[in-house]
Amino acid sequence: MTNSPHSFEICGLCGESSRFALKAYDRPFYFCDNCELIFVPRHLHLSPEDQAARYGMHENTMENAGYVARFANLISQIKTHAPDVRRILDYGCGPGPVLVDLLRRAGYKAAGYDPYFASETDLSSPFDAVVSTETIEHFSRPGEEIRRICALIRPGGFLFVMTEFHQGLNHFAKWHYPRDPTHVAFYGPRTLDCIARTFGLTLQFSDGRNTAGFRRTDG
Repeated sequence: MTNSPHSFEICGLCGESSRFALKAYDRPFYFCDNCELIFVPRHLHLSPEDQAARYGMHENTMENAGYVARFANLISQIKTHAPDVRRILDYGCGPGPVLVDLLRRAGYKAAGYDPYFASETDLSSPFDAVVSTETIEHFSRPGEEIRRICALIRPGGFLFVMTEFHQGLNHFAKWHYPRDPTHVAFYGPRTLDCIARTFGLTLQFSDGRNTAGFRRTDG
């Protein structure tokens, strides 16, 4: 990796020029003043093969009580904010689709998609809701990938995301989340507003920590 980061990089979410902010965990991080995305430049991301290998090491199973509890909270949010949805896609389900199983147990018709582990899922018909948990921080091209997700949601449908929200640059260097080399995009409160404006969504709620819900209002 270069020891002399460029002064500016293009934001992968909103396309604006973004300034070099800091170096931490042996990686340079850039900050977009427009949408407040903090990101690692694409040329420094792990290869798809290395990413898949790391994802396969995650212990995301039904036996992981903390992991399951987080999904129970998410399902509660779905019931509160989107009580009429029935057909749900877990986008980025990983090698062990725990959330898909929990959604089915809760009475939903659920499917999982993952570019590495479940790429053959039928995505031809729009879903009432898409959930993306611990996934969007891995997006190499956030704008393109979020746009693709939104196209999978029916008009009036919902998008629920779970990722750790950053609390600004002053706290970033001490934060655990950027330690993972597969984490390359970090979202703050203003980033969520930008996502809503850009992709025809309305921000329904955010807990300010790691969970947010949107409704598709275009179309």
